[in-house]
Amino acid sequence: MVTIKDVAERAGVPVRMAARALSGTTLGKRRDARERAERIRQAAKELGYCPSEIAVSLTRGRTRTLGLLLPSLTDMFYAAASEIAMDEAAKQGYSILIRLSRFHPELAAESIGRFRSSRVDGILFGDDCGGIPEELLELLRRQKFPFLTFAHSNNAGFSSVAPDHAASIRAAVEMLAGRGHSRIAFAHFRRNYHSNQIDAKHFEEACSACGVEAELCWQERINEYAELAAKRHDALLINGKYSMRAFLDSVLPDADYHPDLVGVYNEWTWAQAASGQLLGTLMDQAELTVRTAVQTLIAQIDTREVRQIAIPARFLPKEEFSSLHVRDLTSQYLTYSV
Repeated sequence: MVTIKDVAERAGVPVRMAARALSGTTLGKRRDARERAERIRQAAKELGYCPSEIAVSLTRGRTRTLGLLLPSLTDMFYAAASEIAMDEAAKQGYSILIRLSRFHPELAAESIGRFRSSRVDGILFGDDCGGIPEELLELLRRQKFPFLTFAHSNNAGFSSVAPDHAASIRAAVEMLAGRGHSRIAFAHFRRNYHSNQIDAKHFEEACSACGVEAELCWQERINEYAELAAKRHDALLINGKYSMRAFLDSVLPDADYHPDLVGVYNEWTWAQAASGQLLGTLMDQAELTVRTAVQTLIAQIDTREVRQIAIPARFLPKEEFSSLHVRDLTSQYLTYSV
């Protein structure tokens, strides 16, 4: 492997001078220094010298690397989120390392440890903090380590960038109440998620304001949506594309049951929506959420300021579905390359 010493010998200069020239610190100085710097860069090019990022990182105290911890990469949302996060990080001069938790808190905790061993400057977590050992969370808080959850808020004292469903839930409830429903159910996957608890509160407040009865239905496993379908609610909000699919798979064989349904999607997951069965949807701004999360985490690396940012979702009734456009990143890149 070619070292900085080899470059210095080829250029006929001391090692420290070669290092300064390749770092750009001699730019703008007198003519002989600029000519010497150009000779050093030419020597590096001829030898195929590649500077050690590890050595540079030790010098500046930062790796300019972020850890991206995701539950899964086979999920359409998280696959697209990883693409956008890498794109936004690159614009800010950062690279990204990715690890998967597979929805297991112990794997999430292990990944956080490995990220820190790799000296990442901050971690983006695409999940809720629930289940991660409190002693690890306390360590991150005490050290003010830049840590941010996106797509989910958290009540663990860390930064977050997550959808705000307050206004869109209110609009959905008003629409269903206007259709004559006196009781509306809201089906959520995983009760312990902080974001879901906030949505549940907004739902109950909206139902109270509209004078209708609110029923919260919590599921911990996807197969429980078959039991939800068997209850034959007349009007439901269902949060989660897989949850909605599991519900409809149980409903469709029953030709006598046609509930009024509202789902929750974003520009990446709308392609999976059974829009023919929906009366409306809460539409999150997925790309804005991810880009804002990357920008916020990078800002926190400098300031150590914890921030919670809410990205408003909007409600669209069925009549406005034609205005929605799917953002399929795979098709986008195939179009560019084929």
